[in-house]
Parts: sequence; C-alpha cells; structure tokens
Amino acid sequence: MSSPTVVLHIGAMKTGTSYLQSVLEQDKELLADRGVMWPGASWKDQRVAVQDLLASGRRAKGIESWEAFAQQLTQHRGPMSLVSMEFLSFAPADVVERGMKAFANCRVRVVLTVRDLGRAIPAQWQESTQNMHDWSYREYLDGLMSYPDQESKAGHHFWVRQDWAQTLRHWQPWVAPEDLVLVTLPASGGPSDMLWHRFCEAAGLDASGFDLDGFENDSLGAVSAELMRRLSAEARDRGLRPPDFQVFKRSLAKRVLAKRKKSEPSIVLPPEHQSWVEDRTRRLIDEVKSIGPVVVGDLDDLSPQWPDRPAGSELSDMDAVTDEQMLEAAIEGFFGMAVAIRRNRGENTS
Repeated sequence: MSSPTVVLHIGAMKTGTSYLQSVLEQDKELLADRGVMWPGASWKDQRVAVQDLLASGRRAKGIESWEAFAQQLTQHRGPMSLVSMEFLSFAPADVVERGMKAFANCRVRVVLTVRDLGRAIPAQWQESTQNMHDWSYREYLDGLMSYPDQESKAGHHFWVRQDWAQTLRHWQPWVAPEDLVLVTLPASGGPSDMLWHRFCEAAGLDASGFDLDGFENDSLGAVSAELMRRLSAEARDRGLRPPDFQVFKRSLAKRVLAKRKKSEPSIVLPPEHQSWVEDRTRRLIDEVKSIGPVVVGDLDDLSPQWPDRPAGSELSDMDAVTDEQMLEAAIEGFFGMAVAIRRNRGENTS
C-alpha cells in the first residue's frame, strides 16, 4: 500500500486553530472511519512532538522524538495523516528542513491559515499577556512597527508568528507547488462555518458530518488583557517560572476571564496606526503572490476592515483601563479560578 498523504496544518496562531483542533479532536472516530489518522491519545501528543522538533537544534532527543512521531504518520494504512499544530508556523528554516526529512518518501501538504493584521495584532498581544510577557499594548505596537529596522523582542514576537510570506518561504522548498496552501480567514461577519469548509478544502478532507460546536479560544477583552499583563509583570518580578504561570493562563485567563469578553471593550488598533497596517498588508500580499501558494478563500480577506462600532465597545489605549475595572475583573477571576481548579481535581464545590 502506498504511503498516506501527510497534511500539516501549521497555524498561524490566532487564526481559529483551537477551534479547528477541537472539532477534529472530538470527532476523531469519524476521521478514523474515513481513513484519516489524527495521531496521539489526545491533541497534546501533537503539541509535544512539535515542541520536541523545535528544540531539536539544542538536544538530539528532540529530533528522535519527532522522527518517532512522524513514523506513525507515514506508516498509517489509510489515505491521510493529519496534524494541526500552530507552533510549526514559526519554525525557522533549519528546523523545517530537519522535520521534513522524516517525510522523504511521502507526499506532504502544508496548510497555513492566516488572518488580517487588523485583527491579528490585538489578538496576538492579548495572547502574549497570558504567557508572562509584560509589554504594554503601546510598546508592542511600537515594536512590531519598527521591526526589523530596530530590533525588539516585541517586534520579533509578533512577526515570527504572523509574517505569512516568511512562513511560506520556509516550507516552500519541501512540498510540491500544489501542496503549499494558504487559507484566508473570512472577514468578520461571515458564516460561522466558512473557516471549517475552507480548511477542509485545503486539507482534502470531507467537511460533512462533523460537530462544529467546538471550543472557541476567545481572546480576552481589554480589561482582562491588561489585568493579565500586570499579573505577568508581577510574576516576573517575583521570579515565577513560565511553567508555573500556566495555572493563571489555563484556569484564570482561558476558563474565567475569557467569558467576560462581551462585557468588556474589545481591543482594536489605534486609528493613527491604521494606514501603516494597510501599507504593510499590501506588501505582504504582494510577497505571497510572488511565492504562489494555492489560495483557499480570497486574498482580499486579508485587507483589514475598520468598522464603525458603538461608543465604548472598543479600546485602543490600555491606559484608559481603570483600577476599578481591573479590580472587578480580578475578584471575579480569582474566585472563578478557585472553582475551576477544584473542579479539575474532582472536588466538591458546594
């Protein structure tokens, strides 16, 4: 039997990846019935394998772990093996080369989902606040707008994750032209299932029969994001290690504060930055066209929209977040976190 097609959905971050992964994870039996391998006892196994690959330049065990994982994919007795792990999108060229050697005798399709910068920038900043980064929103914007002319950690943090053209260039040498696929996220207000159908078209997957009520990895509202940023700063000052901070990310931010999003202003770009984003977008789209991936969706989806919203529903200056607002979010968040932790331990919450 011939080897399966290996489909690598490589991200990017903040492009609906958690939603797609949750749909695939909860319906992995349906995938198996259709001959599609969704590897691992849980999606966490995919994340660990990719993290090992990313660490392979520092330790031999990393590439050995990835090679063992890749062998599962290539030995599958079905038409497709499917991986979805957004950390692959910021793998440097040498790591991509090491990783792809494990698929030397297979057809590999690389799928990159991308989102317009107008939505990606605030989404990526608020995500950074949940990972012990304490850049202010203003510092983050200044950093990404001046990068790479001026080196900055904030600028590198954003562009290593959201430079669509650079990501495509890293993977392009290792796949056939028809197997380098870029999927655009629909513009705001489109049908809720459009991303799913675009992803399935790109992957070569039958879209029917799946439960699309998957987990939404909601971004935080402005108040909660600023709260997490200040908590990150305090954690750094106290010498907390990033692995220990995960309890705040998972139990406080993801399970409690994210639910406050509709009651908080959303984070948007300051109006004075919009023309820069439009110009950067045009240059990125031109680079993508020169690379020539298969496009599922429309490159026009990547042109940022600046819709009018009711007063008070959006915020571009985090200095406007008051201490009273953060105190309210903190009280609700910490009590909710305590309940979430107890539930995780199977304890009685009454």
